[in-house]
Amino acid sequence: MKKLFILPILLLSVCRFSVFSEESIPIDTFFTRNIMIATVIYTNRGIILNYYIDNKPRETYLPNAFFINGKAKQVIDEDRSTTPQANVIFKNGKAFKIKLYVPKNAFGGRYKVIDVLSEEQKEKFKTEELIFEW
Repeated sequence: MKKLFILPILLLSVCRFSVFSEESIPIDTFFTRNIMIATVIYTNRGIILNYYIDNKPRETYLPNAFFINGKAKQVIDEDRSTTPQANVIFKNGKAFKIKLYVPKNAFGGRYKVIDVLSEEQKEKFKTEELIFEW
């Protein structure tokens, strides 16, 4: 009986095999970034966000499908003094989900509505993945 108990331990140590090895279960890493939005543009296909990273203008497109399937969520704040901002959750270094905070009564130059889009903008709304540079 003692030999049967020692045999599996001996085999595990010789083969250097572990049931709970690091390679068997990948661990996802998550982190968040809070990004201040320069301009929020509402369109019939979704939302265009303009923001700056290292003083360079960036642009990202949030199609309406992102809001339906849960990749994006717009939180409307009652406070009119709220500046538009995005809380982006990254999973393994890629943008995973976004929460967009905007005031209830949006006014001023930060908020725009566009009815007619260029062909290039229409193509950018066909994206399947959330793209955010940081």
